[in-house]
Amino acid sequence: MSFRTWAALAVAALVVAPLVAHLLRRRPPEEQPFPAARLVPEAHAIASRRTAIQDRALFALRALSVLALAVLGATPLFRCSRLTLARPSGASVAVAIVLDDSLSMRARDKQGGPTRFDRAQAGAKELLASLQPGDAVAVVLAGRPARVALGSTSNLEAARATLEGARPTDRGTDVDGALLLARELVVGLAHVDKRIVVLGDLEADPGARADEPGGVAVSAPLDELRGAVDDCGIVHASRSGSRVTVRVGCTRGAPGARGAPAPSASVGAVSGVRAGARRVAIVAGDETLAESPVHLDGAASDLGVTLSDASLERHAGKPLTAVLRGADAIAEDDSAPVLSTGAALRAAIVLDPAESRVPTGGAPLVEQALRAMELGFELTPMAVVPEPREELDPYALLLVEDAPGLTPTQRRDVAAWVERGGVALVTLGPRAAAAPLGMSFGALVPALVRWRPSPVKGLAGPDALFADAADGLDDLAPRGRASLELEPGLTEIKHAARWQDGAPFLIEHRLGRGLVLVSTLPLAASESDFALRPALFALLERLANEARARVGAGRVTVGAALEAAGGLTSARFVDGRGREEALALPRLGAGELVAERAGLYEFEVSGVRSTRVAGLDEREFAAAPLDLAASRGGAAGAGEAPPIDVSSEVALALLGLLVVELLLRARGAIRARREAGSLTGA
Repeated sequence: MSFRTWAALAVAALVVAPLVAHLLRRRPPEEQPFPAARLVPEAHAIASRRTAIQDRALFALRALSVLALAVLGATPLFRCSRLTLARPSGASVAVAIVLDDSLSMRARDKQGGPTRFDRAQAGAKELLASLQPGDAVAVVLAGRPARVALGSTSNLEAARATLEGARPTDRGTDVDGALLLARELVVGLAHVDKRIVVLGDLEADPGARADEPGGVAVSAPLDELRGAVDDCGIVHASRSGSRVTVRVGCTRGAPGARGAPAPSASVGAVSGVRAGARRVAIVAGDETLAESPVHLDGAASDLGVTLSDASLERHAGKPLTAVLRGADAIAEDDSAPVLSTGAALRAAIVLDPAESRVPTGGAPLVEQALRAMELGFELTPMAVVPEPREELDPYALLLVEDAPGLTPTQRRDVAAWVERGGVALVTLGPRAAAAPLGMSFGALVPALVRWRPSPVKGLAGPDALFADAADGLDDLAPRGRASLELEPGLTEIKHAARWQDGAPFLIEHRLGRGLVLVSTLPLAASESDFALRPALFALLERLANEARARVGAGRVTVGAALEAAGGLTSARFVDGRGREEALALPRLGAGELVAERAGLYEFEVSGVRSTRVAGLDEREFAAAPLDLAASRGGAAGAGEAPPIDVSSEVALALLGLLVVELLLRARGAIRARREAGSLTGA
């Protein structure tokens, strides 16, 4: 509380005034009956006692009145510590709550204390409690990729249940995507007053934007969630032969990390263990096989640990775990299962070299991009889709660039390959629209394809798929684009991105266990500059993650979908400490099995068992604070509650105390007269 509040409450010290008054009040002497006194004439007492309170009830009322007067004076200065929504116009409000459930929100400001997510969740519930009938609320989770947990609704009970069910994850942070989703949820509502409230530590990718999306007011009221975090974690670990490679990342708040502040400025420095003094160990069960000190060059680095042949033979067949020794703000990221690497995943790129050539020479742009990203794929360029079907089986990813359709045999083989878990990207251009008779894409692209000049310039605003790589997509200038007349009744098709006129730019089509992405714009530089923009890398990364999640025993990033709900019969999760947990299966048609935490996932689909190891998003360790100061708080946002105006209630209580005091005084006067009359009569 401020000095003014304490000064107002200091009036309560006057409560001693009634006490002094009562103690100074003279009391009549106490009478003791003495039979012989009746024979002596009556004499009046002249001495009085001053050391006792005569009427305790009257004193209590006067003391309460002084306290109520002090509260009445301090009432305009009181503010509640809970979060609420200011209503400058008094109208109903539409608010989207962005709740950060990423890895950084697991940090604890002190050992044994609540996590940052616990405080953010409590703040969201406080905001919800301040809503009134007629208000609308939506909930967006900011872990990568951002997700809509609850669409805009006036059902406050549903919102409360959604917040109660939210849990922290090991995902990276996607504040950009969350703000875009939040804006879409409130911008179309009829409410005049629209808000977005971000409850998180605002640790985002260094290139994240802090713009207010679409003019909707953005506030981030919980300042106590911010501050550098002392945390080092294991991104992933893999073994090839006797060599274990462990990738360790440290936040900017961890001592020893590049650009880190002094240890005293970091949050969560539990034991004072410096990053340079920490060690990474490879363990099997309770036995440590080898360990190595941690020395980082930047936010993340690969550390090599060599295992002896004797230890490998002694623990052959047992799972290995990489453990980071020492304590920091987040304990959940200090261990990870070691993945035994096998052959690299393979990707086939089907394109016409003549049509996809680059004026400056070299490989086609999509091939150059895949190689530059080092996604761990072995690339095989080819002119046609491989036949027969057995030649497709070794590939996890298939890119078909503006092909003039597929033969019936190719359509059947590719569709069967996708249904077994393959991932394909089909781009449509002038050649795809001019497919000869008998050539088409069949179930891969269930639509009639035409090629025509684009009536609009670019995409309809940034999309969650591209997130912070969406810059410039609203200014695309293609020579033309493919238009799709989709077959009716296709519920499994999702529009991942649209042109400014609402036509699909990118659609997702699920076939069995696999996924087909269809782009209405080819990746050739001669047709557009899409292949020269960062959005292409975001698209290719999405494809790579989808392919890893579906083929073989491999590594995925936390937040990736592991398997569609259909066909799943069991699922099990093992964290880095070896603790097992049976996972609830998603309902058919209602979702996918998603890696929410880092660790080992085992699941069974139609009798076939698969294994995936989910690793942390490395970008979470390189995150930087996102500046929302310009739009944070204020009357237009969320913050501390306004002054509590209960002066009328306190004044009524004070008036009631005065009335009761008058009644007590009147009763005392009547009683005194009666006693005087009885003594006179005696």
